[in-house]
Amino acid sequence: MSLQDIIVSKCNLVDYVGQYTDLKQYGETWRGCCPIHNGHNETSFTIFKNGIYYCHACGSSGNVINFLADKEGTSYHAAVEKLAAELNIEAENYKDYNDARALTQNNERFAALAKRSIDRAINYLIKERGFTKQTIEDFDLGWHQGGIAIPIRDYNGRLVAFAKRNFDSLPKYIN
Repeated sequence: MSLQDIIVSKCNLVDYVGQYTDLKQYGETWRGCCPIHNGHNETSFTIFKNGIYYCHACGSSGNVINFLADKEGTSYHAAVEKLAAELNIEAENYKDYNDARALTQNNERFAALAKRSIDRAINYLIKERGFTKQTIEDFDLGWHQGGIAIPIRDYNGRLVAFAKRNFDSLPKYIN
């Protein structure tokens, strides 16, 4: 079982979220004000019986790890490690987690380097493709070896891969 699966199985989402907001049971769901965006609507934040939450106002959703990451404005990995520590689980003992974390960190470093070189593609992106500077920033687009580096993030916001739009070689797009 993965570290994340162990954390999710050991940490009751209703109890955990209940530390931050009052929750009321409605049938098989629990509802309350969203503690992530400090909402005031007592039914905007819903926890379902499968251990997943969703806020109808801010759109945050996921399991207890996602909740903590969004609540504290931190990374998914930081939330995993904080919850593991709270549950007295040593995260460093889980090779699959450490490998995934190292891959994400390497991808983030590569994205930061590529982003610094985006000026080489600004004219193409803005004039020919209609992108705004804000869109380029929001999607962390970068430039690497003759093409635009496009970061691909998973459901938890981790940078897990890249797509590339080549200008000098074929295929035009590559993952």
